[in-house]
Amino acid sequence: MKAASNYFLVNMAVADLIVTVFNLPVELTTVVIGPTWLVSGLLGLALCRCYAFCWFQAVNVSTGSLSAIAIDRFLLVFYPYKRIITRRAAKVIIVLIWVAAFVLTLPLFVVYNIKKEKEVEICYPKFEGSSSIKVYLIVNFVAFVATPLTIMTILYPALSVKLWLKKPVVNQMSQSHHQNEKMNRNVTFMLIMIVLTFALCWLPYWISAFYCYAITSDLVCLGYRFHFVARFLGLSNSAFNPCIYFSFSESFRQGAKVLCKRFHCVVLCRGAEVSPANDDSLPVNGTATPLD
Repeated sequence: MKAASNYFLVNMAVADLIVTVFNLPVELTTVVIGPTWLVSGLLGLALCRCYAFCWFQAVNVSTGSLSAIAIDRFLLVFYPYKRIITRRAAKVIIVLIWVAAFVLTLPLFVVYNIKKEKEVEICYPKFEGSSSIKVYLIVNFVAFVATPLTIMTILYPALSVKLWLKKPVVNQMSQSHHQNEKMNRNVTFMLIMIVLTFALCWLPYWISAFYCYAITSDLVCLGYRFHFVARFLGLSNSAFNPCIYFSFSESFRQGAKVLCKRFHCVVLCRGAEVSPANDDSLPVNGTATPLD
């Protein structure tokens, strides 16, 4: 579980958690009462901008992590005897991804504002036809959507062909070699599913955003309902990723079991410390094994 790719997957999981904590509550509120922004004043403006910032920051970090994973898997398959992206290098790459995402997301603190429409306040990007905003959208899209998808579109088919057409080596290490090849195929297929899911979830939002801005300089020119559906579909990508991890990766399933056992043991131990009546309870059999 300590391979470089897993560091990037954990980084994606952190970004997904940010979306779940800071953005999904707003979307659920929109489902119930509409696009009304419930907090007004300076606090409401700050929360509106933080909402937009967390949203794009998490998406940019996810796409940057997906690109890093694709490059790492490509190097592992084509250069199996060279460890090019080490754990230390992976940590440096993760820091660079967060810094780059922060720099490109920071202008949203100026763009997003609260405006009154039909007697209600909404959190909305205020463009006012500025050409600089158009440049910002294009740069952000190219850096964290188009470029990562292009990288993954090129690298994943190449390493898939390499894995599936590779002839097995018959020697004394053939069994271990076969297991490694099988694991590489499973991991590669899982990552391809993650990429396809990301593209299907986020491309409708970006395509509609560019279309609307090019015509009317209004990101919701297709209506609030379509804009909400496209945005909600993009945010739902954070919920799909864990399902893909656990569906295709045995190591993630085993890691989840270990964490559940640890949590179960911690809860029982704390319960025993709090309640003296638990002194006569049955002991917990087995202990959780630590992650490698």
